[in-house]
Amino acid sequence: MFCSRCGAQLPDGAEFCGNCGQQVADGGMGPVSVPPAMQPVPQLQTAPAGRKRRLVAVIAVAAVAVVALAAVAGAGLYFSGPSTGFSGA
Repeated sequence: MFCSRCGAQLPDGAEFCGNCGQQVADGGMGPVSVPPAMQPVPQLQTAPAGRKRRLVAVIAVAAVAVVALAAVAGAGLYFSGPSTGFSGA
């Protein structure tokens, strides 16, 4: 026998579902019933392979550009020498 609300299998003679608490309509004395039909899971749509490759390429180029920009900025700070703008007085 199965719960009419959640589809959990119920032991013989059960008056309530142990999973969701639903009261069994016939007190567990009726004929064995079939669990409710499962709804099909919708399939997620994915991007076509060519579009996905282009997206990966754009992300890779952007990542390389960010790393190069950070390296240039770091080198500029490193080779500019100590800052003399603050006198400390």
